[in-house]
Amino acid sequence: MINLNKNIFNKLNEIQELGIVKGVNYSYPETFSKLPCITFYEANNSIVKFAEDDEYLSEINYVIDIWAETYEQINNIAIKVNEKLKEIDFIKEVSYDVPSEEIKHKFMRFKTIK
Repeated sequence: MINLNKNIFNKLNEIQELGIVKGVNYSYPETFSKLPCITFYEANNSIVKFAEDDEYLSEINYVIDIWAETYEQINNIAIKVNEKLKEIDFIKEVSYDVPSEEIKHKFMRFKTIK
C-alpha cells in the first residue's frame, strides 16, 4: 500500500509557507480561530493492478477542505492547492463550495494512479 500523507502535507504546507493560509491539518481544523486553513485526508486507496501476490498500481484519492472567512480567500487558495497537487501528479476530480453563513468552506477531491 502506498501512503502519500506526507507528500500531500508537504505540498499543502508550501502554501502555508507563502503566508496564504495559517494552518494545514489532517482531517479537521484544530481551531477555527486561525483562518484561512486547509485540511486533508485520504479518501480512497484501492488496488488497480495486482501481480505476483502484490499490488503494483493503486488509485489514491484525497479530500482537501479549505476553510476561510470569505469565498474570495477560498478561491485564491483553491487555485494554489490545484497547482501544488498537479506538481505531484494529482488531478482534480471535483470541487464545490459548501454553503455556510459563517465560516466559508470548499470541498475538493483529487486523484492519482501510482
